[in-house]
Amino acid sequence: MHAPAHHRLVAPLGSADHADRRIGHTVLRIPVADSTNAMLIELGRGGATDGTVLVADEQVAGRGKGERTWFSSRDESLCVSFLLRRSSRRDLGQATLLAAVALHDAVTRLGVAASIKWPNDILVGDRKVCGILAEAAPAADGEIDFVVVGFGLNVAIAPESFPPALHDTATSLQQAAGRPLDCGSVLDVCLAALSDWVAIWEEHGFAPVAEAWRRRAGTLGRRVVVADAGTPLAGTAVALAADGALVLRDDAGREHHIHSGDICHGRAPVGRPGPRG
Repeated sequence: MHAPAHHRLVAPLGSADHADRRIGHTVLRIPVADSTNAMLIELGRGGATDGTVLVADEQVAGRGKGERTWFSSRDESLCVSFLLRRSSRRDLGQATLLAAVALHDAVTRLGVAASIKWPNDILVGDRKVCGILAEAAPAADGEIDFVVVGFGLNVAIAPESFPPALHDTATSLQQAAGRPLDCGSVLDVCLAALSDWVAIWEEHGFAPVAEAWRRRAGTLGRRVVVADAGTPLAGTAVALAADGALVLRDDAGREHHIHSGDICHGRAPVGRPGPRG
């Protein structure tokens, strides 16, 4: 059995702490974590404050959507979770889309052109460079106590280092940028972008986040197939609804609001501009 999370933490990453940041005023590090989300939820139940960040040097049981795992490589990828405790930030769907917008901006600040695949995958071309998973921690009364958002970002993984199943679907920032990148400097850019967007969310609500997501999306205008527990649904992704749902128009002209599920991109948009910063 593992020791409690706070017993396994090493000294905080003082060089990464920024007292003026919404996200990252406190950055904690652990050498090895099963899941940074699970550990930060544990720390949150013990009183970790809003905006606390947890970074794992190595993650051995990283989780993606559903039952998927997330591949990471020590010193070549970021495994990070951050905590949102204030009442205005406890909307799980909004937090997920906000993280996608912020991390897209971080990637582009590093000189890599990217897009967002609904709802929150960051793609370089058609290859995934970053995955995001938001989870809610319920209080005793059933309400959301706080939200933890985790992301895995491939920073410097060489193409041949990905598992065979990911060779055609994954990439890294370093591969896309064509220059060396290190996890410490990339983390700093990510936390700055997250702080910027949380501040916008706090002050102006979700509308500017949703509009920013639309401008950065690679899904809108594309033919997509949605696979979930029911019958797969095919159509064209035509909009992002105000609540973050994907609006899909099927071949009969009916519109469906998709709130969850996996999507596969089909043909590229026709006559639609690419993502903007």
